[in-house]
Amino acid sequence: MKSTVTFGSQIALEGPISPEFGHVEQPLITVADLMQILSKNPPRQWGTIQSAANAWSRYLQKPLTEIPVTDLFDQETRKGFRPFLAKGKSPHAENTIRTYVDNIRFLAKRTKEITRAQETAPSPAWLDVLARAKANGCFDVALHFQPLMEPQQVTVKDTDDLLKRFVDDGAYYRAALDKTIRFWRVLRDAGLNGQSPSFLEEKPRYGVPFKKLPMDFKESLIALLAWLVADWAMDRPDKKHLRLVTAKGIQATVCMLFGFALVKFPTLTIMTVPALLVKSIIQAYVEYARNERHVDGFYLRKRLEALCSAIRWHKKIPKEDLAWFKELMETLPSKKDDDKIKERKRRTRVDHKDVRKIPAIIRAARNKSIRVGTIHYALSVRNELIIMWLLFLPWRQRNIREMKLGVNLFYGPLEDVYEIPAWVIAERKRNPEAEFWQIRFGKKETKMKHGVVAVLPRPLLGILEDYLSVRHLLVEANKNGIDLGILLLNEKGRAITSNGMTDLVQTLTFRHLVAAKAINPHRFRDLFAYAWLKDNPKDFLTLSKILWHKSVQVTIDIYGAEFDVASGVFATEVWSETWDK
Repeated sequence: MKSTVTFGSQIALEGPISPEFGHVEQPLITVADLMQILSKNPPRQWGTIQSAANAWSRYLQKPLTEIPVTDLFDQETRKGFRPFLAKGKSPHAENTIRTYVDNIRFLAKRTKEITRAQETAPSPAWLDVLARAKANGCFDVALHFQPLMEPQQVTVKDTDDLLKRFVDDGAYYRAALDKTIRFWRVLRDAGLNGQSPSFLEEKPRYGVPFKKLPMDFKESLIALLAWLVADWAMDRPDKKHLRLVTAKGIQATVCMLFGFALVKFPTLTIMTVPALLVKSIIQAYVEYARNERHVDGFYLRKRLEALCSAIRWHKKIPKEDLAWFKELMETLPSKKDDDKIKERKRRTRVDHKDVRKIPAIIRAARNKSIRVGTIHYALSVRNELIIMWLLFLPWRQRNIREMKLGVNLFYGPLEDVYEIPAWVIAERKRNPEAEFWQIRFGKKETKMKHGVVAVLPRPLLGILEDYLSVRHLLVEANKNGIDLGILLLNEKGRAITSNGMTDLVQTLTFRHLVAAKAINPHRFRDLFAYAWLKDNPKDFLTLSKILWHKSVQVTIDIYGAEFDVASGVFATEVWSETWDK
């Protein structure tokens, strides 16, 4: 038996998820009834579905209130719909006809599912779960499983399959995942979870959101962060200047420590950030993080050392006063756990050539079902550009998100580029005045503090120009009518946030990869590196330049471990086959 519900979504992949579906209680007799039920939780491309229904009404020469849903299943009736659309005073284009025919098929399918849901009365267990799910924002997940099985029969595979369906229907990956996690918590609270996924294990969490910090403490934190990110600050060594993203990491650590101290040390008065840097609090926090939360010791050490260093330099605390801190940190690992990293990356490992198929899939879907000149069309072109960019230029996502037209990406005469592609040389010979798309970042705009100047790779030119031709649709979506000058915009004409970019890329990869794996933007760097080193096993230097690493040693440290003894044995065998040739 199939599901009775579609997850609310939108093709833009930016913005809120649609409202919950709700119980299907109204009668389902006419196509108008069907459209009313579906409007409570509009499926993807709801506008084109409405247009198809109106075309169906014109075809049958009746209002939707007089067309029974049974007509959607009549093969003879459906057979004449396509010729009707292709003829008349204003014949539709072939891609529009195909979309309308697909949407009538979709309406027939939804009619079957809703009818089946109306015929299945919820058991007492499901009535309890449905009520809890409604209150916890996962009603549509519960409604999906209610006609299929009892609550305690739901498995992790079932929710994983539903997650895939939700994302395929147009939902954000993170929003859909959150729904399934909420549902599992509902089952746990109702005592009906047959399985017990690891994320259901209750572990104490501490922390206070930045907005809820006491005013005195918040002012102390703001002063510290401002000192760290300022271009220049009195008595601050240059090496202590931090990027905003790093400073936000320190802010998160402070908020977590403050919440922990409030609970574990209620008698202490903590008015400033330096008041957190005491042995009793830090030692207790390390014990909690390692033993209860199982936080990786290396990353825990990095976070605490970054905070301690910032406080020490800002408040000029003598080094000897913090000898206890150094001793405590030396009990934590000073190197990453390569085995854990390998295992974590293995779970999301996909072949680079499989990811390379995604832009064509996005393009095919756009040409099939999205009307040219709409904001949905512009967003689809943007999505294709983002995936193409990550495939060819796997930068850190901040440089991609914040790239400005005319500044970081510009079209003009060739600047002082160190290495010029052959096609550019040929074009300059043909036309000495030729202009090209180029990339330029100053030293302060990259994590490695190196300037970047390069010609944009030729495979990106076509999709870039396609996007620029429709980018104005996104600019016009900005309420203030302002063009921010940033290359990539969301559906509101604003800059894409870090979380927005991560969610977007995870959604596109989860939806379009056969393996259904959610790959975040940073993971594209790994996929590129593995593919590069597989074909160029010795060329770590070029790879370090592609990834904008500070030095080739960084690249070797990160990716050299991927090529272990087994790789050496294999290479020896391949080489030995050439000995007698």
